[in-house]
Amino acid sequence: MNPIIFGLDLRNIRPSAFRSKNMWNRAYRYRPTRFVLYQLAMTITVVAECLATYALDKYLHLQDHAQSRYPGVYVYNNDIVGATGFTIFAGVFNACVFGSMYFFLLFWPESRETPMWAVIKQVGAVVAMLSVLVAAIVSTVIGATHSASIHGVDEAIRQQIIADSAVPLKYSHYSYIIAYVVLLWIGWVFTFASTVVVFVASHYYLHHQSPARPVRVGTSDSLKALQPSRTV
Repeated sequence: MNPIIFGLDLRNIRPSAFRSKNMWNRAYRYRPTRFVLYQLAMTITVVAECLATYALDKYLHLQDHAQSRYPGVYVYNNDIVGATGFTIFAGVFNACVFGSMYFFLLFWPESRETPMWAVIKQVGAVVAMLSVLVAAIVSTVIGATHSASIHGVDEAIRQQIIADSAVPLKYSHYSYIIAYVVLLWIGWVFTFASTVVVFVASHYYLHHQSPARPVRVGTSDSLKALQPSRTV
């Protein structure tokens, strides 16, 4: 029995799909462009997310360490915690959306486009793009203008907490926050470009692909899958 799910031949998932002669085959319109943009959107945004995760951990450690060592102290850094937390969500969601499109495009380049599948891809791309944009704007504002604050202790203890801290109170002085915000904006540029090419490619294939027709079963080629499926 052929391993086919939702019209997708699972035998197409093989290492040879990653060969350059396959990935950069220009027989499929917009395919090389989409490979490049999807990878850049995913990779840069995920790197920004990783840096944001590191910064989040450091500021949470500052808060936990100070409040456990000095009773009555309160370290406020909820703003950067929220900004980095949303950045992590945006990075993961972005990677899921464009990662799934990337692998569908890699293994099943000749699958068919349908109006419903086109809408699903477009909605996912737009939500991912807006999530990264919101994360970039919020992180920029908070990272550039806000700082953590220490309350409930005298100035001497406050200065001791600052001296013991591995991170500065002012977020704009912390290199990891600067780096993740810069990378997040770069990642958003490629995410926006990827979203545009999703719309362009869907429009092209919806209007230029050949009509669906019965195909022969029994080979691993996408054209010979049991049922027509979708172009990504």
